[in-house]
Amino acid sequence: MRQKAPVTYQTVQGGRRLVASGYVLDRPGEVAFRLRAYDPDRLLVIDPVLSDATFRGGSGAAAGQDVAVAPDGSLWVLGTTFSSDLPGAGNSWSGDEDAFVSHSRRTGRRSWAPRTSVAPTPTSRTA
Repeated sequence: MRQKAPVTYQTVQGGRRLVASGYVLDRPGEVAFRLRAYDPDRLLVIDPVLSDATFRGGSGAAAGQDVAVAPDGSLWVLGTTFSSDLPGAGNSWSGDEDAFVSHSRRTGRRSWAPRTSVAPTPTSRTA
């Protein structure tokens, strides 16, 4: 996954004055903003750029448990859902709590693969 630089600006005399900015790895697992010169006495707007988004659920509650990006850039999501209408699953979902694995190619095309029904015990949530 690549995150494009945010659009960063200050309003000066009714117009936007762009401020060069980007992200930097601050410490392991932490990301911070890198900013060029700006007026600290004026409001600074840092607007992240969203380049790709999609809805991955059905009509019931769902939660992602883990995410991985494969070497080819595809995205894998492991989670649980109460939806009986999860896209791509057909009628295989019970509507009770189920685990799912979602795969999306770099193009955004996705496929769903039901994994198992989940019993209501903490140990059954691991995959």
